[in-house]
Parts: sequence; C-alpha cells; structure tokens
Amino acid sequence: MRKTMLQADQSASSYGVSSMRQYRKSPWPLRIGVAIALTSLSACKTTAEFEPVQPTSYTERHPIVVVDDVVAIKIHGSRSGRGLSYRQRNRVRAFVADFKQSGSELLKIKTPSSVANDVVAAAAVADVRRIIERNAIPRSSIRMVNYRPRTRRGSSGVILSYRRFNAVASECGAWPESSTKTSENKPTWTLGCASQNNLAAMVANPRDLIVPRDSDPTDAQRRDTVFDQYRAGEVTTAERSAAEAGTVSSVAQ
Repeated sequence: MRKTMLQADQSASSYGVSSMRQYRKSPWPLRIGVAIALTSLSACKTTAEFEPVQPTSYTERHPIVVVDDVVAIKIHGSRSGRGLSYRQRNRVRAFVADFKQSGSELLKIKTPSSVANDVVAAAAVADVRRIIERNAIPRSSIRMVNYRPRTRRGSSGVILSYRRFNAVASECGAWPESSTKTSENKPTWTLGCASQNNLAAMVANPRDLIVPRDSDPTDAQRRDTVFDQYRAGEVTTAERSAAEAGTVSSVAQ
C-alpha cells in the first residue's frame, strides 16, 4: 500500500502536480513566518516613560516675563474747596512723570459721583488737569471716569491710575541638583539667573519686549535736499571734519 502511494506521488510530481502530502506540508513555513513577524511587531511596543528634557539655556531656565499691574494714588482735596495743597501738587507731578516714563498709553482720572461736597472734588480735579496739561500729555491719553463712593459723607478723593508693565525674571537661589555633579558637563541651574534679573531691571520700557515702538517720522526737508543734489549730480553725503577723516597715522612711517 505504501509503495503504491509513493509511486503515485512520484508520477504526479513528474507532471508538475503537487501531491496531497506536499499540499498539506506547504502552509507550515508560511505560518512560522507570520508568527515571527507578529513577535517582532509586539517587541516594538514599549511602556517605558521618558523623563522630560531639562533646559540647557539660561534664557529657558530663567526667562524674562512681562507682567502688568495697576498703579494708583488717591488725592483728597482741601475742605475749603481751594484745590490741592503744595504737597499734593508735588505728589501729582511725580505720579504724572512716572506715567510718562512708563510708556503707558492711558491715564484714568476717577472722580466721585453723587457726593455731598462735590465742590471739593471739582477743585481737586481742576488742579490735576492743569498739572497734566503742563506735562504735555495729550487729551487722547486721558480718560475721565466716575465712581460711586462707599459713603456720601466727607471727601472721597480723586483717583489717578494707569496700567504699568514690569519685566521680571525667576527668583535666584534654587539648587535642585548638587553643583558637584558634573559628569554630564551641564551648566548649573542658577547659571545666568543674576544676569537675567539685572537685564529685566534695566529695561526702560518693558512694553518694548512685547511690541516694538513706532518709528519716528522721517525728515522730509532733508530728504528733498538729498534728492535735489542727486538729480544735479552733486555729492549727497555730508561734509566730514578732519577728525572724521579716518586717515592712517604717520607715526609708524
């Protein structure tokens, strides 16, 4: 019986036809290959958690941040209705000077409404307006606002306020790691912190860190002069003095 089946297999293979026994054995290599592929794909999946990368630049560790706050003073007028005293005027002058230096665009003047002694508040506001006008602050930068006082008795005062921008950096003195750990040759965490704080303190107008200032208007008269000289074929540059000539010294000659 076995000899007959073997002869049948050989005769079938001679005609290019796969025998039943060969057909049953052929899928096994394919199954083994699929199993190996699935095993390799499952090995690619990992559940390891990566630690966040610590910033290496001092500008990232200690960034300069611009914050804003409201600066305000409250001025009480004289009970006699004569306006502000000498000391109060100086206080308002100093406040207005700080407003001009801060680069803020709006100065608010809050006056009390529905008060018994509105004559006192009106006299104080008049003095404040005169001080502001003498400091050449445009009217477009002034806004009058009424507020409701808590009590109707006594003088509620005039409130001056504006929004100011401040540049601040992170506080120095933090040592999350030991300074002796230098195997990775990384800078210490506090490196550059003092420089960032000093730079933030030296910024004259922190608003410049948010948006740039507008350019100054061009000198149209000087531009026309240069164009006229250019059309006439003349030299358009300004004359230089002997100190600006930049010639080589003759000492070494």
